[in-house]
Amino acid sequence: MKEETVSILVIFETNSSLVERLRSLLEVLCEIARDEYKCPRFEIFQNTYTPEKFYLMETWQDQKTWEKYISSAEFNSAMEEINKILVYPIQITMLNKLSQA
Repeated sequence: MKEETVSILVIFETNSSLVERLRSLLEVLCEIARDEYKCPRFEIFQNTYTPEKFYLMETWQDQKTWEKYISSAEFNSAMEEINKILVYPIQITMLNKLSQA
């Protein structure tokens, strides 16, 4: 039986003076996810009306690969830096796909 994909929405918010720093750290996470863990969908979005707020939309081939990614030294190093510049703790939501598009 094939494992189902895992979709995750993550929300980050920082101060206006740290927007570029957060963006660059999120791009590091994106590079790690795509290049090292072959994540098929890892997109970074910035809120149009609140530019200090960012969203990651991730879809992983399976939960095991996602767990390896979040356990990696590279991920944890980037997250350590990210956590220092956030206004609020990150929000993580795991999603179930309801329709086939």
